[in-house]
Amino acid sequence: MTPYTTNKDSLDLSSLFSPQVEGWPRPWSASHMGLQYPGEVIVASRWNDVWGQELTDASYFRIVLLTSRQRSFNAVLRDARIVVCTPAQDVLHQRRDMDTELKSIAEARGLYTVGRQPDDSALRSTLDRREAELRGEFLEDCSRSYMAGQIRNTVNVDQEATRIFASPDPALWLHGLAGVILARVYPTLPIDPVNFPRPLLEADMQTIFDMFLVDDSQVSGQEDIMSFAVGLGLTRKTDPSALDPRDCAVFELIRQELQHKGPRIPVPDITRLLGHSYGLPLPLVALFLLAFVKYSHPETELDLAPDSPLMTIQGGPFMGDRLTQSLVGQVRWHEDMGSFLTWLHLPESPTWNTALPFIRAIYPEATMATPHDVSREEAVLLSRLRELKERAQRAIEDILTIMEEKDAIDIEGRLHALVVLGESADFEQFYRGVRQDFRRPGSLDSERQLPAQVLHLKAIFPEMAAVRSYLNEMTFGPNEGVLSLDHQTLAYETSPVHILHDALLWPGIKGRFEHLRQTCSELYKRHHGQYRKEASALWARLQHALPVMEALEQFNSIPELGTPVGEGLLSQFEQLNTSLKMCPASEQDVALADHPMCSYCGLRWSPKFGQVVKVVFCS
Repeated sequence: MTPYTTNKDSLDLSSLFSPQVEGWPRPWSASHMGLQYPGEVIVASRWNDVWGQELTDASYFRIVLLTSRQRSFNAVLRDARIVVCTPAQDVLHQRRDMDTELKSIAEARGLYTVGRQPDDSALRSTLDRREAELRGEFLEDCSRSYMAGQIRNTVNVDQEATRIFASPDPALWLHGLAGVILARVYPTLPIDPVNFPRPLLEADMQTIFDMFLVDDSQVSGQEDIMSFAVGLGLTRKTDPSALDPRDCAVFELIRQELQHKGPRIPVPDITRLLGHSYGLPLPLVALFLLAFVKYSHPETELDLAPDSPLMTIQGGPFMGDRLTQSLVGQVRWHEDMGSFLTWLHLPESPTWNTALPFIRAIYPEATMATPHDVSREEAVLLSRLRELKERAQRAIEDILTIMEEKDAIDIEGRLHALVVLGESADFEQFYRGVRQDFRRPGSLDSERQLPAQVLHLKAIFPEMAAVRSYLNEMTFGPNEGVLSLDHQTLAYETSPVHILHDALLWPGIKGRFEHLRQTCSELYKRHHGQYRKEASALWARLQHALPVMEALEQFNSIPELGTPVGEGLLSQFEQLNTSLKMCPASEQDVALADHPMCSYCGLRWSPKFGQVVKVVFCS
């Protein structure tokens, strides 16, 4: 056993033999095979038969240090995890002598508390040393007395006394005693702690829950937590970051209980089995039960106590009477989680309160209700569902008019699921449908917004369509690579599918489009003006060259002049002359509000224009 304690679960060893706490159970924890076990320590002069009763709560061991020698000790110990130590000689007398001298030291120290003279400081140091010596001598005497005394358990463990009380350090006594108990009662565990980086603490169980059981967990992988999960059988070595308890030994124990005692088992019975019989700390038992419900096939459910204080991962109180496969990941871990779990059972007909986490996605004002009040609450739910159905049907009609068929198919299917849900005849049918199609309350809450999103998309669609049409007509020159990338991004972001689920993006996207249009308009106007200038000059040159071209054609038609030269040149000349656009609009007159090109000539970017001219005239 590896000694381990935490501040939360450790007693003040300096007051171990204090008469003020005599006979009171005080917390102490120790670790065994990688798990931390809470226990209690009692120091008393006389035995109380209550201390021999079976341990059934969160304590896994009880250490009783009697301070007086027992002439006849016949106590009945009903639990192998209880150990009673009796000294060979009374330590009470020694304690009283020490307390008397410590009191004198305290009084003497009080006289020199405010003194500042060198002699006062030296005297205080002497008193402090004497106090430490007295406590050390007392503990050494206790160590010898208990070493020579008896250690009572359900079996004789006197042979361990020499080892356990070899040191005057009470912490080592308690660790040694707890180690003897836990090693005897739990020689093996239904887990594999061989690769545990350290003892598994209660705080680690919350992190395991948050990492592997919470839906849409935000907890990143931590090596020590993943090592714990593998050792517990919740994940596999090949992929320690994913919940996969197919070979979990504890799950098999739970399945056996369901097979032999099901279909309903009280959680306290499972807790006693897994906790006190198989040696799993109670918070770990609760963690395993929650993981079992989230993962098990066929499904199981956990009923909650009526006063359960569980909270949702969103922060509000959990409104429901049981945890199902869909709901385990919707709650936050609670340090007393196990105390709120009442029954483990196979799936049963839902109550109104069972369905309430899903109902509140449609009817947020719904509250937990008694059977007498369900009909009134159910009427409101069904009214809201009919309204949802009508909105979803209208949205189906709208989506087919504003989206391409390939994009509309998926949205139409999701809306149809809402229509089917809206046709529920009662809350039980609603519950079955919502679990089949939406799985989690958060998914339903998100999907029920879809008709409103379609309606909003329909309202802004004409504006979106105009922007997309403008983008489709835009072209760019050879040196406008950055603008081309912006254009590609906007072409994707203005897709109705992209805008549908977050219409608030549209104003920002529209603003970026306006910036792109303004930038491109300025470049285009300069390009248009330069083209207009060069086209006018080229037209003049073409008119000057036309007689030459016509003469060349005449010469090539005379066979006596030999082989024709410059064949095809006239054809190129005519094509160039035809394609040459002489636009009447000046740079200031070009209007680009509706289209990204001149409405008079429709000029596009022509990076090869100059090359064509050069080829013609060089030929």
